[in-house]
Amino acid sequence: MKRKIRNIILFTLVFSLISGQVLYSFAESGVTLVDDSGYEEVDKVDLEFDDGFEEPEYTVKELSHGGSSSFMEINSDLVLQENTLIGEGVVLKGNLDLNGFKLMIEGDLLQAGGSLRINGGELYVKGDYRIESTSGGSVSANLYMTNDNDYVKVDGNFVVNSSNNNTYLTAGTMEIKGDFIQKGSAINNFRASENHKVILSGERPQRVRFGTPGNSKFNQLEIRNTSEEGVVFESRFATSGLVTNGRKIKAVGIEGVDLKLVGDVTIEGDDLYPVCWTRS
Repeated sequence: MKRKIRNIILFTLVFSLISGQVLYSFAESGVTLVDDSGYEEVDKVDLEFDDGFEEPEYTVKELSHGGSSSFMEINSDLVLQENTLIGEGVVLKGNLDLNGFKLMIEGDLLQAGGSLRINGGELYVKGDYRIESTSGGSVSANLYMTNDNDYVKVDGNFVVNSSNNNTYLTAGTMEIKGDFIQKGSAINNFRASENHKVILSGERPQRVRFGTPGNSKFNQLEIRNTSEEGVVFESRFATSGLVTNGRKIKAVGIEGVDLKLVGDVTIEGDDLYPVCWTRS
């Protein structure tokens, strides 16, 4: 008998992208499933993992934050053992290590604590990736990208509001299709360096805003936005490399640290302050 979930989705499946097998599935007590005969109450089911997959502490709760109707909460340490898809949003409070594997999250990723180590793997977030609390406040959390193979793709907005200084963005690529917003009490909570690269590739106008430009910075920034308006920088920003691919950007100023330009760069803006090239 075919069933579908009624109203809000609190039924979660996680399965291997390679094998297609379910790693675990459970429904929160009280969720109502609908079939042709009416309604049926489903009790909570214990988590069952395939061999080699360590069982962390998972709970599912409904939150008002972000675009997803339900979130899986990861409270303990977790190291991926294979490519994994999570069908809803995730609240991360523990330490997550991708361990060279792929993780796809169909909803938002809210990192409210702990650390996320890409570690040679790939992270795909269909919604927003926010390093902040559910209320938008500052949190003690870090993103680690230190391997050239590290890849993070965010289809929504990326927001970092960490109270920790983060200098662990030294390699890999982060691709963002929504807005980029840096804020928080730690002035260096997004300080990329060495071989780290950020690509802005949205199909709609993208906003970039730094709360502490110069302290927090891009290392290599590439613009691939295809919208007519392009990328709008609402604050000054710092970068060591800039590639625009002939695409439009609007900015109030750039602080370059040993800045290298690839190709011509055109900066538009009604209130454009003098562009400042600084050297370390």
